[in-house]
Amino acid sequence: MDSFTYRWATEADLPDMVSLVEEVFMAFEAPGYPPEGIAEFMDYIQPLAWAQRMQEEGITLLCLIGGSPAGLIETRRPGHISLLFVLPAYHRQGIATTLWQKILAYSLKRNPHIDHFTVNSSPYALPFYEKCGFKPTEDRQQQNGIIYYPMAFKIKK
Repeated sequence: MDSFTYRWATEADLPDMVSLVEEVFMAFEAPGYPPEGIAEFMDYIQPLAWAQRMQEEGITLLCLIGGSPAGLIETRRPGHISLLFVLPAYHRQGIATTLWQKILAYSLKRNPHIDHFTVNSSPYALPFYEKCGFKPTEDRQQQNGIIYYPMAFKIKK
């Protein structure tokens, strides 16, 4: 079995991060999105936009295998998951769950007052978030062609 390591992303990682997210998005999400949604998503993950989020409020945790990203999670604002992607070859190996658990622990350490996490889940990721304990807060939404399900995870204290 492959050995996974986890570390915080830096701007030097941006090309690999964008490639990873684009590959997974195009395989699992884009087929169900209108062209407007695909363009909106691609704008969101471009290196300059991502670098700006990293400088402001966003943090990204990487899962690496052999020094290359196999998965990542990005949060914005304390308590909101904005991206969670794992390369198809590494699906169902616990990477997404570990990324979620690590970002939750880190976020609670930095901001102990957080009482919930939110996510706008893609249709593909909905079963994963439900398994992690996220509950829908609204019905399916579509904004600028992006299809999502607003969800929240209540933190038990």
